Amino acid sequence: DPEMCTGKCSWSAVKAEADFYQIPLDLLREPVEVVLPPDILIVRHLYSYHNTPSTETLHPGEVCMYSLNDLPPDLKTQIRIDSVLVNRHQCGSKTVFVINRQVLEEAGFIERSEGVWERTERKCYHKKSGLQLLVPKHPMEVDRDEQQHYLCITYVVPLVGPVVSSGNMGVVGVQAYRRPQ
Repeated sequence: DPEMCTGKCSWSAVKAEADFYQIPLDLLREPVEVVLPPDILIVRHLYSYHNTPSTETLHPGEVCMYSLNDLPPDLKTQIRIDSVLVNRHQCGSKTVFVINRQVLEEAGFIERSEGVWERTERKCYHKKSGLQLLVPKHPMEVDRDEQQHYLCITYVVPLVGPVVSSGNMGVVGVQAYRRPQ
């Protein structure tokens, strides 16, 4: 048999052996080849209201924001939900929430323009190869998405200069800061 010469068996041959020895097929899985994307830089945007539609009075240092879906996991416990604005014409709604400006800044967000907050993040993918994958927690880690065949960890990238982007296609890099000579 040519398969035996190379030391490899096809999936159909493995299934036939399992049938012969009466091994339940749910214990076997077809091998999966995992191809990971390269690490990627992204810019996360949060949007604040200029004319606060808040139902309550904001405390000093608080920012009223919307687009709760864009809020990163590391900040979800740091907010106070204010209200829900329903748009009947577009059959949608926006959740208005309040967050402290200092919390945003400590989480790596900066206010780029009036009402637009940005943070650069790096997504790193790690392949699971059957062994237990241990990736230690990093101080800049803000999210960990564990899937069956890979682990994706998101880190905040500290800003050292302006973010260089290619429009809506994402971040190309972070421009280094140069001191005037």
